Amino acid sequence: MPDSMDRKNASATLPASYDLRTSMPPVRNQNPFGNCWTYSAMAATESNLIGKSLVSSSDIDLSEWYLTYFVYNDESPLKPGFTNSSGNAYYDGGGDDWQAVAMLSRGTGSVSGLKVKTPVRPEDVYVPNVMERELKLKNALYLGNLSANREEVQIAAKRIQLVKKTIMAYGAVSVGIYWDNDAVNNEKFAYYSGNYHYQTNHAVTIVGWDDDYSKDNFKEDNRPEKNGAWLVRNSWGDEWGDEGYFYVSYEEGTLCDGVAYDIVSAPNDEKIYQYDPLGLVNFFGQEGKNEVYFANIFTAGAYETINSVAFYTTAPDQPCEIKIYTGCDGSPVSGKLAKTAAVTLKAPGYNTVELDAPVKVVKGEKFSVVVKTSSGLTDNLIPVECLLPGYSDKATAEQGAKLGVI
Repeated sequence: MPDSMDRKNASATLPASYDLRTSMPPVRNQNPFGNCWTYSAMAATESNLIGKSLVSSSDIDLSEWYLTYFVYNDESPLKPGFTNSSGNAYYDGGGDDWQAVAMLSRGTGSVSGLKVKTPVRPEDVYVPNVMERELKLKNALYLGNLSANREEVQIAAKRIQLVKKTIMAYGAVSVGIYWDNDAVNNEKFAYYSGNYHYQTNHAVTIVGWDDDYSKDNFKEDNRPEKNGAWLVRNSWGDEWGDEGYFYVSYEEGTLCDGVAYDIVSAPNDEKIYQYDPLGLVNFFGQEGKNEVYFANIFTAGAYETINSVAFYTTAPDQPCEIKIYTGCDGSPVSGKLAKTAAVTLKAPGYNTVELDAPVKVVKGEKFSVVVKTSSGLTDNLIPVECLLPGYSDKATAEQGAKLGVI
């Protein structure tokens, strides 16, 4: 896990309980819109910023509406929206953390809710003005296990420990859940469904835990085997649940795809070179080949310096060797090798690697970023934006054209 946040020491000995509620902003209310995923992502983002003392809980309010609108509507020709195949209006189309990560990594958000306010009713919806991001997504850390059975992932002690450590180090964690009204004890605000679903229908934010939370707090006819629960923030206002919060059993099998957001202030005039405005759609690979290379060639738009490189990884503790070539002509490795960096990325997800010294390029110069990576856990190591019907129909990145795989 990247050491980019100096919060309380997330040591091997974890407390029996942990609670971020007093440092969180007020609970928001998504009603009447079906955009819970933007609320969970922004709550995790706000928590990360508060933990770094970049903002206070009383003055941070990031716009969920900005993501809600532009996830399914084009921000510009170079920043298209995803495909809304839900059959509902875009504000009821649903979404997930990887769509949020795609938006934030390309510079669509985060912006202040004072500048882009949330409409109160469907008849009040509007097109927000396009504006520069105020914050930069540095890392989005994925806490799931892509190779494990879903049931095993949810109840595994190692994963519970990982989520706890991440909350202490990075703040609240955005997760998906399958919400069933019949699975909640409305007197104790305790949720346990006893099910395992590959589809989720709601997004919430884990803000703490209690190892001693009694299994008897859950519904009598459907209780987990052991004590212990996550403290979870919802987006249904502070009049719901315990002032907007509730407990979810450690054994809840529908919790999935936890993501922690690592955020910094947006540098002035930073330019993002990318061909994947819809972010990660899939990982490709070749069976039996667990060491791969992938690359992109870019054309410098001005006299600039390259300070960092960002890409997606699929496995924990994934070693990556990054090479930057300048003066390229056709092949990603045809130019001059200007920089080599080696790093092991602890958490899968979206990772930014800061260079120890910038690489200078001149206007019109072609330069490349080449990544060599490997893993003993999976062969699917090449992150790509690709056309997935009903999801990313406007994707344009192609092997050999804008994504060069060598």
